[in-house]
Amino acid sequence: MQLLWHVPRLESRGCGMSGRVRNLARILRLRDHNVRLVTPVESARDAEQLVDGLRVVGVDVPPSRVAHWSLQSRGRVRRAARTADRLMDECDAVLTCQPEFATAARKTLRRPVGLVACCCRLLYEPAHTAENATRGAHQRWAYQLDDRLMRQAERRGFQSADAVMFDSSMTRGIAVSGYGLDPTRSHVVPPTVDVDRFRPATSLQRAELRRTLGLPEDAFVVCWTGRMADQKNVELLLDAAARSSRAIPELRLLLVGDGPLRAGLQARAANSSIGGKVRFAGMRDRVEPFLRASDVFALPSHVESFGISVIEAMACGLPAVVLGCAPGKFYCGAGESVIDGETGYVLTDDSPAAMAERWIELARDADGRRRLGEAGRRRVVDRFPLGRDAAQLEQILESVCRRN
Repeated sequence: MQLLWHVPRLESRGCGMSGRVRNLARILRLRDHNVRLVTPVESARDAEQLVDGLRVVGVDVPPSRVAHWSLQSRGRVRRAARTADRLMDECDAVLTCQPEFATAARKTLRRPVGLVACCCRLLYEPAHTAENATRGAHQRWAYQLDDRLMRQAERRGFQSADAVMFDSSMTRGIAVSGYGLDPTRSHVVPPTVDVDRFRPATSLQRAELRRTLGLPEDAFVVCWTGRMADQKNVELLLDAAARSSRAIPELRLLLVGDGPLRAGLQARAANSSIGGKVRFAGMRDRVEPFLRASDVFALPSHVESFGISVIEAMACGLPAVVLGCAPGKFYCGAGESVIDGETGYVLTDDSPAAMAERWIELARDADGRRRLGEAGRRRVVDRFPLGRDAAQLEQILESVCRRN
């Protein structure tokens, strides 16, 4: 197939959507599909770039100006429409990760449109409602307008696409019920992971990794990888570490990643009793050395459509302690990869005490950690091996092209 894949932003690191696009595009090319990646850029000098070995063609379409930030959705809609107008329709199908572009492509490019939905704004509704309740009346209206316009644009995009691919059954179910999507055009295509790159370390390898990373050999290391943003709820890990540090004297919390909240989290850790037990490793191109040197992986996200970092950790043989889905409170799809009690633990209580309780249990039971980690590795190898999502996507697109 000739595939034109529009990406609103393509980065070489630190962006889950970009990482997934890069993996899918590479594998689709290996399966003999011609994939052209395009992204809007702000000037002609950025017209062509190379991201992680993939050649990306930039379309010179500067962002649209709006009268107020609460109208940013209108600007995104206009920019998506202008981008679609600049593209040729010499392809079998169009792929995008942006709902606004799905709507524009359906009108302009006259080709089947597939939307790879990395998330859904409806997952953020509890958090947005809670945040807005703390704002003054003069601010509340702007945030409410912004959220309403964003959801309207997302609904149109989901309904315009010939096929929408969601990361998890949780996200698909919320979008189908909340936006009235046609279930027959909505699919679950979970992310996958390279199980050769992400694999458990031997005891000798782990000892060497710990020496290299400056971690004590006898430490009980809880690892997290990701972006330090509000919905990631990283402060829960700091609070859980403070609660469990007395029961686990050898505890170390390893945070790998960066983001707008990093400085605040570092200050919070430094001013607590566990300052010497928390390490901020920063953004890294490869996270597997940190995972392979750890004992447990924790994901405290309040909003996560799936959680690729979880299956990366499970592939490395780590038991995972994650938040699950608590309707009306938080929505984390990691419970679809982690089997509670078999490959880790899925919590519906987001208190530091609940997280700390599981850490203490795992710290005291090395054999239990090993069994959970081995079962998690087997689950990833069986259910989420690299390329399975590309094969699913290929089948869906071929079916859509036949119908159109």
